[in-house]
Amino acid sequence: FLLIGCSSLPKEKTETENVTEKIKAEALLGYEYSQMTENTYKPHDTFILPADITNPINVDSDGYGFAYSIFHRTKNGELSEVILSFRGTENNSEWYKDWILGNVFSLQNDIGLNEYRKLREATPPNIPITVIGHSLGGAIALHVSLREDEVTAYVFNTSSRFTRGKAIDNER
Repeated sequence: FLLIGCSSLPKEKTETENVTEKIKAEALLGYEYSQMTENTYKPHDTFILPADITNPINVDSDGYGFAYSIFHRTKNGELSEVILSFRGTENNSEWYKDWILGNVFSLQNDIGLNEYRKLREATPPNIPITVIGHSLGGAIALHVSLREDEVTAYVFNTSSRFTRGKAIDNER
């Protein structure tokens, strides 16, 4: 047998200075976002969040099975980030709404995009909005981050159900 493989060397030097601290910071941030996605499901207080994160809004399932929460992160007492968390498929008697309207017909994607746009309009432009979600909620967060400028997305165990289109280059 003759085995052939391809490899390439990076064109840029990899930054190794303070890499351990950067990994720790990203892990902590991801952990906080994952707790927020869990708190988007009922009950909304499964995890006690750090003191600099509050949860002022929980919108439970509408007629389409769509639900979300909004979190605020503060720094030195000032709003520094808004987090829009989309709920995934809920394990209750109306799970089929999430499955059919969210996954099959993708209706929740557009509802989530509209909620993001309303929130963006109501939020000062210097405050970033991060979208997060678990499962179907992760697919909605990806949908938003693919269509809006300067939207960072963190998703967990995401559904692969989101529609294609022109993608915007955001941090995901």
